[in-house]
Amino acid sequence: MDIVAEPLTFIWSIRFALEKGQSLRSAVQDHLEMAHPTLFRRQIHQWWLLKEKGESTSSWMLRLNNPYRIGLFSILDRGWQGQPILQSLNELEKEFMQVTDNDLACHLQKLPVIGLLPLLLFQFPSFMALLMGPLLKQLMTQMGAM
Repeated sequence: MDIVAEPLTFIWSIRFALEKGQSLRSAVQDHLEMAHPTLFRRQIHQWWLLKEKGESTSSWMLRLNNPYRIGLFSILDRGWQGQPILQSLNELEKEFMQVTDNDLACHLQKLPVIGLLPLLLFQFPSFMALLMGPLLKQLMTQMGAM
């Protein structure tokens, strides 16, 4: 989920700014000013610096090793060149939401097993001690009587 959460909020931020009529440049700059310092924010900042210098970002994007972020930055590259990107951002947002739903479903499938671990590790032994206690006491009294 961490792979998707930050880029998704970034997409929302850019999309809302573009819908309000802001330029891509000002939208990214606004997001950079209010974003918390994270790895993704640093990646946005690196992309921003490369674009401000007028350098190509294609070799930089290949080092990201994340297809979702590569797709996001390639859309931003197109927007930086003046092409319309709002439709592409909407499609990417839908894809990110689908990935988020799939990740959530995967975590929900694992949840019952994870929930059983405290039961097996803590509650089951204590119940066994409660059951075995009276039996052991009775056994000890019978052994003492012999």
